[in-house]
Amino acid sequence: MAILILILILALLAAVAAVLLALYNPNAITVTFVSWSFESSLAAIVLASFGIGALLGWLLTVPGSIKKSFSIAQSNKKIDQLEKQLATKTYNLPKVDDEAIQAAKENQP
Repeated sequence: MAILILILILALLAAVAAVLLALYNPNAITVTFVSWSFESSLAAIVLASFGIGALLGWLLTVPGSIKKSFSIAQSNKKIDQLEKQLATKTYNLPKVDDEAIQAAKENQP
């Protein structure tokens, strides 16, 4: 749990740093990617790239989370099945009479 709080704090610090960088650099810039080009303020570009990066990072964790959820569900089913099997097994141990034990001890040479 502590590691999640640390990650959240680091993410918030990165977001604040991105906003401050964008606010102190309001110049218009041109972004060119392959044959696609557009002009926008540096603030919009920085914030958009930060948001896209956060979204892609989250999307990369989704398959692992789904796999883990299925694994936990299967394990819980197996545990329930084994608990039911254990509950149906009863062992009837013979009752031992203290008098019979004493008699057996007395009859020993």
